[in-house]
Amino acid sequence: MQLAQHLQTYFKVSKGFKPGGFAANNTVAQAQLKAFKPESLVSYELGFKSDPLPGKLRLNGAAFYYDYHNQQVVSSFLLNNYGPLGTYVNVPHSAIWGIELSAEAHPVSHIYINGNMGYERGSYTSFYALNTPAVNAYRVATGVYKAFYTDYRGSDLGIPKLTLSGSIAYRADLPYGLFTDLGVNGNYRDSQAMTIGGTGAYRLPPYFLMGTYATIGNKKQGWNATIYVTNLLDRHYSITSSSQSTTYQHVPGAPRFIGGRLSYGF
Repeated sequence: MQLAQHLQTYFKVSKGFKPGGFAANNTVAQAQLKAFKPESLVSYELGFKSDPLPGKLRLNGAAFYYDYHNQQVVSSFLLNNYGPLGTYVNVPHSAIWGIELSAEAHPVSHIYINGNMGYERGSYTSFYALNTPAVNAYRVATGVYKAFYTDYRGSDLGIPKLTLSGSIAYRADLPYGLFTDLGVNGNYRDSQAMTIGGTGAYRLPPYFLMGTYATIGNKKQGWNATIYVTNLLDRHYSITSSSQSTTYQHVPGAPRFIGGRLSYGF
């Protein structure tokens, strides 16, 4: 809907499905091959697109609500004398909601800025499953595996709540038909649960990363050369996790990397 010359709004409802199946990776017990049901999702989204300062500032935003039925997640079941094992299960009902904002700015000549922000929350509205942290704690205390089940109704899904990304670049034409593009970028991801209901040690910590690049090229001749650095601050961070029985491992992200690339079009 066009509310003003430089402001549009929209509302969208959509429905999607994900087929069921079974997972056979890292299979130890027959129960891990139990088929899981199809997943369905109804999505509601309300947003706007605007150019409050045409050519200088663009702002877009949206609020969303995802209504899941039989959401497919990795849970655990307890194999006696072995420990918790991963398996796919269906969450009868769950929901995710949040907002997304993005901005593009060109405040002065040669300077270009963009940024994105996402905030989301999710919860189980109906879910009963093995409490893996409780099983592991009991095993450490007693040396015996014992199943503990929890009603996770109302519990947080454990997804990262806040994500941020942005960049600032300097772009200019140079003598002899050359151009340059210099930039710095960064992104932040909030903490994330490693297991259903995970708290404390069962969460991946948040992280912030930076990168930079410098490009020079010639548009008419069709070539450009770039040198870039990812994870500029050489941060130690974890992008995901894996588990085996009572052991949980962080999967680390890449360290600082310096690289370059050449391209030529004809």
